[in-house]
Amino acid sequence: MGSDPRILFVHILPNVLGSVIVVATLQVGRMILAEASLSFLGLGVQPPHPAWGTMVADGGDVLESAWWISTLPGLAILTVVLGINMFGDWLRDALDPTLRIIMTSLVGEAIEDISSPVDGAILTLGSTVLMPVGGTVAQIGVEEA
Repeated sequence: MGSDPRILFVHILPNVLGSVIVVATLQVGRMILAEASLSFLGLGVQPPHPAWGTMVADGGDVLESAWWISTLPGLAILTVVLGINMFGDWLRDALDPTLRIIMTSLVGEAIEDISSPVDGAILTLGSTVLMPVGGTVAQIGVEEA
């Protein structure tokens, strides 16, 4: 029988880590949006400290003549939140033991290894649809474009 720390770090943590990372990165994005929203309404960070929401609100009066004053901070919010969410999703894919797939090429050759396959899960690789079955991957069809 295994010890509690070994069970925690070998069996539980690798399976939970991906979900924790995704939730944490989504929360960072939500907090950035919450701060920007509160600052836009005048309830967030007070001047002279800069905040993206305050910058967006300040440009509202001159939007027709100087559109970039509001647009660029808004695009910065969009870029940062989207980037953080995409990074979290990529990191989850990289650390998830059920998604560790070593590919030899994109089309035509088999996928060599699936560490912990989930029977019945369907993977798409480009336009090829793959299904892991008992540690191997079977090509079950090609999607029509």
